[in-house]
Amino acid sequence: MHRTETTSHGDADEYRRRSYRNWQSAAAGWEREREALQSALGPLTDWMLDRLAAEPGQTLLELGAGTGETGLLAARLVGPAGHVILTDRSTAMLEAAGRRAAELELANVELRVLDMEAIDLPDAAVDGVLCRLALMLLPDTAVALAGIRRVLRPGGRLVATVWDAVERNPWAPALWEVIEGLTPLPPARPGGPGMFSLGDEGRLETLLSGAGFGEIAVEPIAVEWRYPDFESYWRTQSSLNGSLSQLLPTLPQEERDRLAGAVRGALERFRTADGYRAPGSALGIAAR
Repeated sequence: MHRTETTSHGDADEYRRRSYRNWQSAAAGWEREREALQSALGPLTDWMLDRLAAEPGQTLLELGAGTGETGLLAARLVGPAGHVILTDRSTAMLEAAGRRAAELELANVELRVLDMEAIDLPDAAVDGVLCRLALMLLPDTAVALAGIRRVLRPGGRLVATVWDAVERNPWAPALWEVIEGLTPLPPARPGGPGMFSLGDEGRLETLLSGAGFGEIAVEPIAVEWRYPDFESYWRTQSSLNGSLSQLLPTLPQEERDRLAGAVRGALERFRTADGYRAPGSALGIAAR
């Protein structure tokens, strides 16, 4: 999960390159920590599949699919006569999704490298589009939404989730504030893509209506990260963050220990009798 933001055209191109490297680096962690992710993000997936109301035989597209948890569940809903296209810019993420599809013996899933800002599909090609926690990471969300609108068939539905405002996700700055104070990660800049750039219901509705969507609904969805101990937290979060997973191996052990110790201190406010519980919130988006 990446906080770095950008503004200018040149910065946007550099952001895309850096984002690709980060997701390539994080793919192994996302695959390894699948259970922890699903435990926290399951409410988002459940909300999306409920609002999608997929029917047997339909064709669905998942954008920014990562390791494919949401799309693979949707593949069961559309059945053998249906078709789900799992897409991502990261080849490593798609390889992980392919391994999971093979484990689940799903024959109605197609994997495709695809840029959300340039969706390489014909007009009116799919019945529904899924996108979990990816729209807010794009330099040009409006372009992506216009592309989604174009590939949807008449009456087709978009269901997506984005992170809510940062103040409703205190788990994130607890990690960032320490890391940014102790490591040379690039600083965040306002005004561009980032985890919380779409955490505003009014902005989402404006973007969606501007892209030609109707029947727009935006709803908060509560999430909670749970860990039995700090070691579990640190293993999971340092694996999921591409910038951090690239940085840690370059640091001396003493520096890594100092960083982990500082993060442990920042997490004390989330300690409970049975480990750590860090609350968060996402926004669910449904539009036709």
